[in-house]
Amino acid sequence: MFAFIIYELKVAVILAAFYLCFKCFLSQEKLHRVNRVVLISTAILSFVLPLCVITVHKTVTVPALVGADLSTSSEIHANVSTLPATVSRFSLELLAIIIYLSGVFAVLTSIIAGVVRVKRLIDNSEKKQMEGSDVMVCDKSVPPFSWMNWIVMCREDYDSGNIHILEHEKAHIRLGHSKDVLLVDILSAFQWFNPAMWLLKKDLRAIHEFEADDAVLRGGANIKEYQYSLIRKAVSASGYSITNSFNHSILKNRITMMSKSNASRMRGLRVLYILPLVCGALALNAKTVTDYKVSENPQNTDETGPKEVVLQLVMNEKDVEYRVGGEKVAFDEIGSKIVEAGGAEVFSYVKIDCDPNLNFSYFRDARQELINAGVTKVLYSNPGTSGIQRRLATSDNGKIIYNETSLGSSAFIRIQINAGDRILYVRSHTGEVFPIDQKDIFSTAKKDIETLNDISFSITTDNATSYGAFSAAFQSIYDAFLAVRNELSIKSYGKPFDELDGDMQDSLREKCKVRITEID
Repeated sequence: MFAFIIYELKVAVILAAFYLCFKCFLSQEKLHRVNRVVLISTAILSFVLPLCVITVHKTVTVPALVGADLSTSSEIHANVSTLPATVSRFSLELLAIIIYLSGVFAVLTSIIAGVVRVKRLIDNSEKKQMEGSDVMVCDKSVPPFSWMNWIVMCREDYDSGNIHILEHEKAHIRLGHSKDVLLVDILSAFQWFNPAMWLLKKDLRAIHEFEADDAVLRGGANIKEYQYSLIRKAVSASGYSITNSFNHSILKNRITMMSKSNASRMRGLRVLYILPLVCGALALNAKTVTDYKVSENPQNTDETGPKEVVLQLVMNEKDVEYRVGGEKVAFDEIGSKIVEAGGAEVFSYVKIDCDPNLNFSYFRDARQELINAGVTKVLYSNPGTSGIQRRLATSDNGKIIYNETSLGSSAFIRIQINAGDRILYVRSHTGEVFPIDQKDIFSTAKKDIETLNDISFSITTDNATSYGAFSAAFQSIYDAFLAVRNELSIKSYGKPFDELDGDMQDSLREKCKVRITEID
């Protein structure tokens, strides 16, 4: 649902850009039909363009087999488990969803109520003939209006025999203005928070009036007599908001527009402003898909030495492709192909090279296939870094189920990433829960590690979480751990951790215990 709100925000930005350009280039021109088409078309385009995703493919060459030394730190463990999350959604997101849906419901209810009121008024009116047209005459004092195929007048207006009123409302019906109003009203229910939508609706109503006025004058009416008729009839706006009313728009603007000369064709070319806006919206919504090409010259050709087998998860336009050593394989063949490519006795680890935009559920399923195949050592590919070395869980059924206390840590912190890649930081040992940006995970985790010498981090994800968000959070925690341990090494021994002998390293491991777990 939160993804739908993101979509609506994109719609709002595009709609605002379209409307702003309309006001700058076309709103003052006497191009009623063009302006009407532009407003309706851009309203619809605003909802369609965010759904149009242009995919750009980028090819990256990776080695098929690479020699590797997987010297993992004993402090870091990976466990695949089923630990329920304490907080599944952020309170702010839930509040935003409730507010948005409440607005949609309120506007739709108002539209339905308006239709019911108009239909009830028509049903209670008397059908009359006026200049060969059917007119619904009501006893209530309402301004004349049209809706769909009905013209509604109060008895006073009908008895006056004002032909201008009738011709004006017949023009609304002939031009199909009620359908425009109903369509834009429904769209506005989903953009109720967007001022541009309400301004667009107001301008569309005004254009309807300009267009109907123009039709009356083209029919042979005297412009001065028609304007005097408007002035005499000028009253408050109709209470039936979904209708086209004879007095709906501001009278001064209508009279001014009647007096204007028709715009030239060259000025009509201003409508072409739509093209760069459409192109810009498509460009901003484009995404890059990485296609992996296996190098013909692998870095390690020693068949007896340890190898790295590459498992790739690649997004295409329809689904996800799985490749082992560059060869496309079926999902249920992942385990057997991994063993076949590396050899159970010789391969050192499996590198999982995953598209950052991929939903985490695909990565999770592939990881489980590795566990089922007996793979224990993996390297999670992470764009821009050397990757994350892990040791997968092993058990009779391929999964380890545990609770927080079984980890033996004095503190437990959960990093929760939802379907929209929003992140929640949960300190289970203190009860603190707060949203956090990706860029702040490193500093926050580093502060916790410095404060506590025995701490467990877990990363929980939604099926629709992106792999990129998961791996970036994982890398931030791991980097925070390495930074604290290195600072502690320099403070204690005057040199980095990697330059210490075995006993010194073991001593620091006791002072800085960090576990990183993955919880499904």
